Amino acid sequence: MFAELMVPKFLDKEFKSHFRLDRRSIEVLVSYIGPILSLESIKINIEKQVLIFIWYMANCETYRQIANRFDVAESTSHAIVNNCLIALNSVAAKIIVWPSGQAATDNLNKFNLLRGDNSFPNGIVDANLKFIDVFAGWPGRTHDAQIYRCSSIGQMIINNPWTILPPTCHILGDGAYPLTEGLMVPYKDNGHLTRHEKNFNRTLSSTRILIEQAFGKLICRFRKLKHMDIYKKDVCGKIITAACCLHNICMSVGDDYIDYDPIPSEETIEENEEEIMGGMTKRDFICNSLQINEYL
Repeated sequence: MFAELMVPKFLDKEFKSHFRLDRRSIEVLVSYIGPILSLESIKINIEKQVLIFIWYMANCETYRQIANRFDVAESTSHAIVNNCLIALNSVAAKIIVWPSGQAATDNLNKFNLLRGDNSFPNGIVDANLKFIDVFAGWPGRTHDAQIYRCSSIGQMIINNPWTILPPTCHILGDGAYPLTEGLMVPYKDNGHLTRHEKNFNRTLSSTRILIEQAFGKLICRFRKLKHMDIYKKDVCGKIITAACCLHNICMSVGDDYIDYDPIPSEETIEENEEEIMGGMTKRDFICNSLQINEYL
């Protein structure tokens, strides 16, 4: 029996090669969703249920294949995965947390130290490659800016950014998003950018590489995200949120994932008519204050 006999004999490296996260992360995950799963009617120990769920997220196997591997009924493998998805989504707010107060200040300082003089000033993102907000499950093909406007975080950053951002701070986006005081985006390259504007764009892009690394680790660790053959679209949202929770758990215990391809940055700068004067003034001020690398 795979879970009962083989898995306990795996060395740590072998365990991670199969499940794509290590035993420390499993222990933390069990602490979050174990009490919830214990209330369900499935008479299988919690650790085995969690292993089945992680196998579903980390490998591209059908419910039948998973059932055969873990010696359970196909309907049971489906029920276990569904229960784990619901349980993990129910505690997502404890795992995916927008930093505030001293946590935001500490995160800001740590992030700025990562790239020294090449850091974009006052960007609020997680310096530990953890996701701090997730808005998943929007139906159909929708422009990034539209999804941003409809998200709760987007609404706050557009309408009253200082309720969630420290004074003078901002998040970073590519050219598809609207420029505001709380969201800095590159200058549109019309072929006539000044040296300072090109330097601004280069610095912003360099700083945004952290989120591209986070997405690269997320998608390569949890292969289910590459093959979302799910009929019910609301389940897709649950899978994405669960993957982000698992990613954050892994990063919180130092369970990194090295073998990944960074997600390429969107270089296309799209026309956006929502740039407001406050954002333009702030961007110009940052642009003129950045030190230009003489070798670029």
